[in-house]
Amino acid sequence: MKSLPLMSILLVVLCLALSSCSLPSQAAPSPTLPPPTPVPATPLPTATAEPSATPQPSATPEPVATVEPAALPTPPVLPSPTPVNIEEATESELAKAVESSSTSASEACELTYSALEAALTDGILTPAEIAMLYSYIEYAEPYIEEALLLTEAYLELYGELAEESLAALQEMESELEAMNTSMEELSAVLDQVNQAVQQGAAIAQESLTRLQTQAQSIEEQVLALQGKSDGISALIQAEITLRIDELMNMAPNVSPKNRLEALSLAHTYLSMVSGAVSDKKVTLDELKAIAQASANAANALTKMGGADLSQYASLINNLTQNLASGELNKAFSALSSLQSSLPALPQH
Repeated sequence: MKSLPLMSILLVVLCLALSSCSLPSQAAPSPTLPPPTPVPATPLPTATAEPSATPQPSATPEPVATVEPAALPTPPVLPSPTPVNIEEATESELAKAVESSSTSASEACELTYSALEAALTDGILTPAEIAMLYSYIEYAEPYIEEALLLTEAYLELYGELAEESLAALQEMESELEAMNTSMEELSAVLDQVNQAVQQGAAIAQESLTRLQTQAQSIEEQVLALQGKSDGISALIQAEITLRIDELMNMAPNVSPKNRLEALSLAHTYLSMVSGAVSDKKVTLDELKAIAQASANAANALTKMGGADLSQYASLINNLTQNLASGELNKAFSALSSLQSSLPALPQH
């Protein structure tokens, strides 16, 4: 019976040994380190709350760009051409009016050309564009007609006195007539195009081609007119100055013997002037004959006319200068005054 406790003790020891083998091993304690020196904490910046992003609408497809017809330039609001009183204007004044009116006609046609080119850019014509082109034609036509009227009037009255300027004036007349025709043809083609548009039909390519042709013709006519009209009044004025200098410096070729011959020469001069201006104009040949008669009469009256007749010498010279200067109204008035005041020749 004494061996039982011993057996019990052995069993207990065995169990303890087994249990110690099954337990996890304990890690050896780490050497103890001194605590770190405390570092003062740097306060962090206060975070500012970002504003909440506004929700963006979902992306939508970009609209397809549509090509709008080019905007047509609007005709400037200008008064109608100021009519020139041709009967009262001097040659110099009429020459300036010719140049000025030609410049206005060129500018009006250039605007019409630009509008036509802009309208034809997209190859179509809308009713609004057609109406606008009609307004350009109506705007340009009076300026062309005025310039043509004045150019024709100058050529009619003074064309036979013109020298270097004559060819330029004749070409200006031709270009203005061509412009007039171009505007008429342009209007006729627009009538056809407008009729098609109003009926909802397509514009014939032939009509568009004709419009483009007219546009090109107008531009060429504008350039040609500008090339001839620029400076035309200065050229004419230079011719007038030379003409006066030549005609007023003619030497007398007759020597009167007495007062009666001097008075007779004065009447011969007046008769010559009256016949020359009966058609309200004078040619260069007529002017040269008048200038010679003027030199003879003025010289004769100065030498043989005495106190009462010598005063007419300056009046005759003034009348001759009026004619040479292209101052026809002054010449007509001076002629009438001389005819009524110059003493008559004695009756035989």
